[in-house]
Amino acid sequence: MEFGIPVRIRFVLALFLSVCCSLAQTARSSERAGIVEAAGRSTPQGDIVVMTAKVTSARRYFETTWAEFFRKRGTPYKSPAIVAYQRPISTPCGMQPPGNAFYCPPANAIYYDEAFLTALMKRVAGETGGDGDYAPITVLAHEWGHAVEHWLEQSPGAFQRQYIFFREQEADCFAGSITKMAERSGYLESGDLEEARHVLALGGDQYHLNSPDSRDSLLSGHGTAEERIASFNAGYQKGVAFCDIALDPDWWRRSVEEWKKAWDHRTFKDMLRSPEDQPTLGPKWLNRKPYGPVKVPQK
Repeated sequence: MEFGIPVRIRFVLALFLSVCCSLAQTARSSERAGIVEAAGRSTPQGDIVVMTAKVTSARRYFETTWAEFFRKRGTPYKSPAIVAYQRPISTPCGMQPPGNAFYCPPANAIYYDEAFLTALMKRVAGETGGDGDYAPITVLAHEWGHAVEHWLEQSPGAFQRQYIFFREQEADCFAGSITKMAERSGYLESGDLEEARHVLALGGDQYHLNSPDSRDSLLSGHGTAEERIASFNAGYQKGVAFCDIALDPDWWRRSVEEWKKAWDHRTFKDMLRSPEDQPTLGPKWLNRKPYGPVKVPQK
């Protein structure tokens, strides 16, 4: 039997857990800050040229492949523009700082800080023992996934995606599916898949702790490293059709409501469990019918 928690204890608990979550988010921010700082130091132009050549090559493949996908669907599509920058840039989505890559729907454009992606490439190379070149390509594939989402929503009566979490997971899934297509076309090299998963893990969120606002934070994030890798793997293993969350919109709405209820009704004992034991949306995303479960890979 579970007993109610007195107000004073609830207050202390909320304060304690808020600090824990703050520390977790600080760790995540420090991780990103380290990459941004590395990018901010004088990035060798030769490294930027190498990264740009890789991204340009992948861009051509993505343009052709996604255009063919939409042609077969018979729905509107236009390949996104690609805009490289290094200093703060004004976009239709607002002023954007360095150290980022993002898709802007009003411009139908993917913006990326070329020094930032180069720093990511060099870091992944150092940590995996490869050349790191598929790290920036994975970032591009993810952002292109958001462009795919945007165009999937342009048809009359099309399903409109809710919650950033599902958009991000779907974009990771699309990145996995286009990676598999590239592999079948003979474009992947040894180590590319490891680099893809590694860079997604670097971009994983670490707020699966129990601050008062963590539930809403989970719905507005990218997902943990494990969730991001698992979604990428799902797209790689099962293809584009698995990634499209519009296949069963009612299922998605039910899943979110069930998850919210499970999160809000946790007991004091539940809250003190490890982050891995908290209610998550990731398993629901991967276990939806009719595709069956997908195991979360090791990083």
